[in-house]
Amino acid sequence: MSAYNLARSNFKNNIRAYSVHMLAMIFSIAIYYNFATLKYNPEALGSDSLHYAAAGASKAAAFLLILFLAFFVWYSNTIFLKQRKKEIGMYCFMGVTTEEIGRVYVIESISMGLTALCLGIIGGILINKLFLMALATVAIGNVKIGFFLSIESITETAGFFLLFFIAASVRGYININRSKLIQLFNASKMEDKPQKVSIIKGILSLIILGGAYYYVSYKIDPYLVAKIPIVIGLIVWGTFWLFQALIPGVIKWLQKKKNIFYRGTNIIAVSNLAFRIRKNYKSLTAVAILVASAITAFGTCYSIKYNVELTERYEAPFHLAFMSEAEKHEGITNKIKEVIKESEDNIDFSVTLDGLHIDEANVEEYKNSNTFHFSDYFSLKYSDFEKIVRAIEGEKADKILSKVVIGEDLVTLVMKPGVMASLVEENHVNSKGIHLDIEKSIYAPIFGKLANLPALVMRDEDYEKYKELFKEYRYTGLNIEDREKLKDITNGITHKFKESKEEVAALSQESLDKNRFKELEVYFFLGGVLALVFIVASGVMVYFNIITEAYMDKEKYIRLMNIGVTKNEIWSTAIKQGAIQCILPLVAGSIHAIVALRVLALIMTKNLIIPASISIVFLALVYMLFYLLAINKFIKVVTNKGKA
Repeated sequence: MSAYNLARSNFKNNIRAYSVHMLAMIFSIAIYYNFATLKYNPEALGSDSLHYAAAGASKAAAFLLILFLAFFVWYSNTIFLKQRKKEIGMYCFMGVTTEEIGRVYVIESISMGLTALCLGIIGGILINKLFLMALATVAIGNVKIGFFLSIESITETAGFFLLFFIAASVRGYININRSKLIQLFNASKMEDKPQKVSIIKGILSLIILGGAYYYVSYKIDPYLVAKIPIVIGLIVWGTFWLFQALIPGVIKWLQKKKNIFYRGTNIIAVSNLAFRIRKNYKSLTAVAILVASAITAFGTCYSIKYNVELTERYEAPFHLAFMSEAEKHEGITNKIKEVIKESEDNIDFSVTLDGLHIDEANVEEYKNSNTFHFSDYFSLKYSDFEKIVRAIEGEKADKILSKVVIGEDLVTLVMKPGVMASLVEENHVNSKGIHLDIEKSIYAPIFGKLANLPALVMRDEDYEKYKELFKEYRYTGLNIEDREKLKDITNGITHKFKESKEEVAALSQESLDKNRFKELEVYFFLGGVLALVFIVASGVMVYFNIITEAYMDKEKYIRLMNIGVTKNEIWSTAIKQGAIQCILPLVAGSIHAIVALRVLALIMTKNLIIPASISIVFLALVYMLFYLLAINKFIKVVTNKGKA
């Protein structure tokens, strides 16, 4: 039989064993094709700005996807080569040379890659319109999307993946040629010899991880970006030692606890688990990092979307708002009421407050530092701040008010609308002889974009004390009964003040650009898709680990059943052993992601518990699906129902 015929026969016979890997590769290739398409289809979203945003985001996402997929192809081919070495040894025993077997492996490996590539590109083409429609719906609402076939995207996708598959095949060919017959027969026993447990490394892993968490989160400043590569390196290092030393050490300790170790089938599960984790610590580390990356990416994107909706409301908290110098405000208010009355509408409710314009303030950015900048603020007394927050937030007002810290010359900074994140920590404000200490920064609705400045909330008595030093303005926000008439009222107000040549600062919800956050929506969608690819890949890696162990331990489990161990006890052992291998990287990755999202929350000065929780739960469910598939396959293999 020729090498080509043998490879074709092997490929057909083993296609079911490749099924999960093939599906993951097809999914990844289809996603990459769709990312690449965004770069070459300028009319996809019907907007130049959205196209540039989508193209930029897709380039970054595609780059990360390529790096990851290079690792994924290398990892999966390594697993398949291990599983096939005993079979390859049989060919050698029958007189086939390792060079001929290497050619068989190359043909088989490239055939699998080409099959995945063709199906992935076809799948990508078929779902491209759906992908763009979903992106357009998220970004700009309902829009007509035409069919688009990108030759450039096909070429780019095929080029990258062919390079990966050829490199992996050549690596396998070299590995087979260098192997000896005894090594091929005993590959599962000889490769990846488990490391000895080091208590010192285990303790150091916690110290390294704790230090990395503290280093990145104890202080938010402009140097945070420079810290990120260091923190990522420390987290990868700490996670590596966590699975190499700490967790095996804990399992070794459990083996000494007779009341746990000798209960039921624990003696089998714990013994296998101790060996497998010490043997697979590298892949478990990779899975944990992938899980952390997926949850962080998805949580970041979802947090941005979650806070975009909040920011839109804070930019214009009332249907209509206007501001003027305090002494002119009453006359302007009367004219606006006339316009509303002429439009046959009524004011539902309104709130009025005063604010001081603290101009050209000298701001110290950090405590005991020489970093300063100049800025303008609006300051308002606490009683007015409470009044407007209660008017806007209702029952939720108490949560915001509880964050305010004020005292004599001690103020709370309210970030200006539209600022979703800041790395600058403002601590002191000096202007016209006054010195204010900023105790805390919060995000709360006040003036909206009408007074597009940060605000300082101070004691009522301090406000009165500084009133003579700064110009005082009066602000009114109001809601009307019929929201549909707001556009006509806005036009009427513009016309009325244009005729009288009076200057008044006014803001209507109708005047806000409806598309100002659409670029962020594009980033959210693409980041979410990328996160989904990562979590699917991490699930596939867990699946590989569990199934590889099934084929390696099959004879052991058959002997156990021959001496009286029941199928239910095998189920119990498999579920325990698999669950711990699956859950440990999920928990480690989730903790890493929670720390990353906490840092994001500090930067954004917002509570991200809801988006972070949704991200973890959603991705964990996708991840656990692969565990269930793996356990089901594990049982079939070890109970002699699966094909060895």
